[in-house]
Amino acid sequence: MKKTTFFALFTALTTSVFAQEIEWDFTKGIKPNGPYEFKLIAPATIEDGYLYVNDPLDRKCPGSVYSMQKYADLTPKGAFSMTFVFTMEKARSPQYYQMLWDSKGDYYDKKSGKPLDNSGFTVAIYRPKNAKVMGINIWLGNGKETSTIKTKRVPFEIGKKYTLVFNYDGKSKYSVTLDGKVLGEGTVAPGGAIGQAIYKPTIGNRSVGSYFPFDGKIYSVKMVKK
Repeated sequence: MKKTTFFALFTALTTSVFAQEIEWDFTKGIKPNGPYEFKLIAPATIEDGYLYVNDPLDRKCPGSVYSMQKYADLTPKGAFSMTFVFTMEKARSPQYYQMLWDSKGDYYDKKSGKPLDNSGFTVAIYRPKNAKVMGINIWLGNGKETSTIKTKRVPFEIGKKYTLVFNYDGKSKYSVTLDGKVLGEGTVAPGGAIGQAIYKPTIGNRSVGSYFPFDGKIYSVKMVKK
């Protein structure tokens, strides 16, 4: 009994030391735990404990929860996970991508097709207009090159609360689950540690360029660095 108690205590202590958890719980507002400042950009609002961007029809709409600084802590150098709790609404937006998190400014040169930013990372839902399926797209910049993850597409229910978890080992291995079911896993190329973002992190929209606001409700976002 004493060994079990000691082991449990040791595990709790080492977990608190070696894993850093940063969470945006929108029942408590826009500020995450820790010394991080964010602001709410109209027309986004916090309603009944969730982030609601309000105007996904306008690609010029910057509505989001937006970081006041480029915090190094929000660009993990090693292994980390991201957890998003959200619901989707009926399609109101003409774009295919619904942004959950962006610090990459994911946009491409029209002639070469190469990304113009290879830092930070983006997590987005891919949902063709009026389609009843969704997938997850993730872009990871290692500072020099960008890796792209595209999961399989699955049916979804309007108004159902989903939990999306993305895990990355900081080198090449990843997994993406939705309500505990695997949507994608494997390795990415070129992989590598995430390069320090040059754009400020944004929740619910893109950080720069034509905006892709999230068409639904975001209840919480959590980053765990391992």
